[in-house]
Amino acid sequence: MAVNLWPNPSLEEGVSEWTPTISMTVDQSAAQAWHGDYSMSLLTTGNYKSAKSDAVPVSESTQYTFSFYVYPTDATTIIEIGLYDQDDNDLFGHVASTYPAGQWTRVSITRPTGTGDTGLKAQFTKQTGADAVFYVDGLMLETGASASTFPVNLWPNADLEAGIDDWNLEGGASEILHSSVKAWQGTYSLYVDPAGDYDGAVSDVKSIVSESTQYALSFRLWTDDATQEWQIRVLDQDGNLINNEEMTLTADVWNLVTNIFTTGAGDTGIKLTVRTKAVGLNNVFWVDAIMVEAGAAASTWVNYETSGVEITPATLETEMQIFNPLVLNGVAWDMGPFIYTESSGVEINPPALQTQMQIFDPVVYAVDVPTAINPPLLQTEMQMFNPTVRAFRPFGWGEGSFLVNIYLKIRCRWNR
Repeated sequence: MAVNLWPNPSLEEGVSEWTPTISMTVDQSAAQAWHGDYSMSLLTTGNYKSAKSDAVPVSESTQYTFSFYVYPTDATTIIEIGLYDQDDNDLFGHVASTYPAGQWTRVSITRPTGTGDTGLKAQFTKQTGADAVFYVDGLMLETGASASTFPVNLWPNADLEAGIDDWNLEGGASEILHSSVKAWQGTYSLYVDPAGDYDGAVSDVKSIVSESTQYALSFRLWTDDATQEWQIRVLDQDGNLINNEEMTLTADVWNLVTNIFTTGAGDTGIKLTVRTKAVGLNNVFWVDAIMVEAGAAASTWVNYETSGVEITPATLETEMQIFNPLVLNGVAWDMGPFIYTESSGVEINPPALQTQMQIFDPVVYAVDVPTAINPPLLQTEMQMFNPTVRAFRPFGWGEGSFLVNIYLKIRCRWNR
């Protein structure tokens, strides 16, 4: 699943992060919605009026694609989208056009950030045409040069890269932190240090659900103690219990935790509580990759970076026939003649993977260029076993390391 870096992508939590100029009115609206119950409505008086977002954290010198759905009420309104850095410097990426009235149209724009950039802002501008309201919904920001399918995950800041300001201590827990010590997806996770039984972390209310509807909650949890007992509780917006799951978990791995729940009549939001029921010896724990989806089954959030996580051909959006056991991403070693995918027996479809792959025997190698593999999260050391793919990182290495070369040859021979 693509990682959406844009907070509040369905505008279910309001539009407070958007600042309009004079003669531009911005509101959360239930009149039209592409995803969820709300969208953002924009109405201008006059031409070249805009609304700009707060900055979303990004990395410098990295290519990003911003996409959204727009619903004009008048087909003559020219709507422009522009991207800016945290200091309002123009990234020189603008798309301006008219769009069919009375329907949702997806628009995307791709630009690289500059050296030293830490944030990205989006700006919607009504250039010319009718002063008619238009709606925006389904916002998505992702690394790479193309827009992925809008994710079904309703939970904002799902990979916790944007911080933990929306999490609080539960019970007598002594500490919660935005931690880089462990992470299942990205760089950060939520670290919790409970002091006793029924201690943990509780989220703020997330207005992402509808009443009397079934949802699947899932996330990853790391604990150092298998004797610890857990409660995974979903509460409504008023703190009333919707569903509680109790369990024990495996130590020293990222456990997949699920809770299937149904909201009640009148429910408009949920809170998640992750807490201990009985504290073990090593009671600290980490939480990452939170998902809430409509329906009775949790989807697989594939982690392209962590050792041992299965990546199936369906997840790769390709049918890959890899008969060599090893795939590397890095700088080419002189290990034999290059055989390109287009002329080899190794089929990698569709071309959307945007890669020129050099096939050796016994090594399959992806050339390390900016568009080597789409999405960039796939740019990792990957071990291929037909019909599944597992990511692994044996240890770090320098470019052209002789020892690593020997290690990989041995591992390749072992896997045969």
